[in-house]
Amino acid sequence: MTIGQLRNSRPAKLELSSDCKLRICKWMRFFPAISLAAKCPLGVGCGGMRWTTALLLSSLPMLVAEPAAADWRLHLTGAGAKAVRGYQKDEFGFGAYGAAALEYAVIQELGVQFELGGTWLTQGDPSSLGYPSDWSWGTSLFLGGRTRPFASSYSGSSVASPAGLWASAAGGVVFTGNLVRSGVDAGLGWDLLFNRGRLGLGPMLGYLHIFESDDSPRPSDASVLIFGVHMELFADRSSSHQAEDGDRDGDGIKNSLDACPDSPEDIDEFQDQDGCPDADNDRDGIADQVDKCPMAAEDVDSYQDQDGCPDPDNDSDGILDVEDLCPNEKETLNGYADHDGCPDIEQIRVVGAKIVLD
Repeated sequence: MTIGQLRNSRPAKLELSSDCKLRICKWMRFFPAISLAAKCPLGVGCGGMRWTTALLLSSLPMLVAEPAAADWRLHLTGAGAKAVRGYQKDEFGFGAYGAAALEYAVIQELGVQFELGGTWLTQGDPSSLGYPSDWSWGTSLFLGGRTRPFASSYSGSSVASPAGLWASAAGGVVFTGNLVRSGVDAGLGWDLLFNRGRLGLGPMLGYLHIFESDDSPRPSDASVLIFGVHMELFADRSSSHQAEDGDRDGDGIKNSLDACPDSPEDIDEFQDQDGCPDADNDRDGIADQVDKCPMAAEDVDSYQDQDGCPDPDNDSDGILDVEDLCPNEKETLNGYADHDGCPDIEQIRVVGAKIVLD
């Protein structure tokens, strides 16, 4: 019984047609490795088995392909689930879906994966045919493929990149109650990429289809819509542009270590190891090419503010501006108030019994 059938309903006994038996024998003769998945006596209908077997066979060439940039990746999915057709749509409510998939990325754009998933649907409306209403649980073991069509566009620095777009398809067996059925699923998502693409996180939309045998009391396939969040871990996108770790911008810093692999570093003894050009080292708003002091920020105080150099003593009277009451006027050194930084135009002196005004 599929995810859509009730646990206490009688299991279906499957009788195979001669044509179906002949097709099974041919598949098992040429592909003995998948003979377990191809056995109809487990409860897998021939119609569903053809789809499942086709997906399994389509994944086999990737296992022997030349690994141009192979790496292992872990995929985790947490989502809501809802049956969208057949009697399951009414008799089961909203539920949850979770899956973990281990992918072997043969090339950056394509990989083969083994997926373990679980689907739980809550109790819905009572059956119009008198079947008892209950919740349902199904466990899936799938083998399939995953593609990232724009993987080569990843720059290594952007979070929102077309390289985060992915699609997957897989097929295998579904265990529900004491029965086994064949099934397929498909997913589409877009991940935001963090830590140079080693972590992906984003929304996803999926579809799970479980095939029912024709002689079941209610021979209606289960179709479940999946919507939630996908996470990708341990991805290695360092070779997405070149098979070898090169230097695209020619600044002497390898792409895998270059935060700006398409913009050459300006070698000026300021953060020269990150691979990014620094147009204004001291961040004073004056570009280094016209800044006379590119390593020291201009002090904006309305005194020679366009040269890019700080002026700690604007009037050059030996008194720093921070202590100079008249930073743009020189102190007159005459023994009178010589530490306030202001010129003394008028001076009062006491000479004997007289007050002299200069």
